[in-house]
Parts: sequence; structure tokens; C-alpha cells
Amino acid sequence: MHRREFVSAALVGLAGLQPGGPASALAAGKNAPKTRIVIDALSSPSDFGDPLPLSADAVRDVRASGVTAINWTVSSRTFETTVAQIAFAQALVESDPGLWRLARAHADMALAAASGQVAVLLGFQHTEPLGERGERLETFRRM
Repeated sequence: MHRREFVSAALVGLAGLQPGGPASALAAGKNAPKTRIVIDALSSPSDFGDPLPLSADAVRDVRASGVTAINWTVSSRTFETTVAQIAFAQALVESDPGLWRLARAHADMALAAASGQVAVLLGFQHTEPLGERGERLETFRRM
């Protein structure tokens, strides 16, 4: 089962819990705003260092997913590697600005969704790249 099939099945199952049952829940969904923000919080459109831009097949998969934003973990164990991974994420966005948008705020995600793009949120899983230098947090924020 693919992710989209799973999500569709789960939504239909949850719809049965709504007042009026599945039919009214599905009808309400058809009347929902067309621009939704759908975030994949564990996504990576590419491995760091892969050739850019992405292949036509990879772009087609991204567009077919329905995802409008990804949280891409860029932090590594060292400051230098984290900077390199942020630079790669920025290069991905620059390689296909019609598909990707770097997101720093909710408004960036909303604009990406409305424009048919995928917002890229740069995520950290730990603080090791900061080392003993808290001022690096501001450095990362400005990237």
C-alpha cells in the first residue's frame, strides 16, 4: 500500500466517526479550500551531494505526492558538515525554483502551496553542530 492509499483509507475510516457519517464528511472535504498545507516531517527529496536538479522521475514523484512542505533534517554531528548540508538544500531550491521554495515562516509555506511549489523547512535533530558556541544558532538562522 502506498502512502496516498493509506491516507485515503484512513480518512475514509475517520469520516465514519463524523456526524452524518462518511458521506457528509467526504462531501465536506470536496467543499474545503483547494490550497492545503501538507507537511512531510521526515522527508528528504535527495541524498546530500546527489546531482541537481532532480531527475524528471523524482520531480514527478514529488508533485504526485500531494506534499506541499517538507521538514528536511540538515543537522549533522559537526558545524562544517551542517553548513555543507544547508548549502546543498539551498542549491536544491535554486536548481528548480518552480518546484521548491525555502521556507522561513508559515507565510512561505502558504505561498508555496498556493503556487504549486514544495516548501523546504531546514530542520535540526540535535544541537551538536553548535558545539560550545551558542552564537552559531544565529549563524544557522541567517542561512
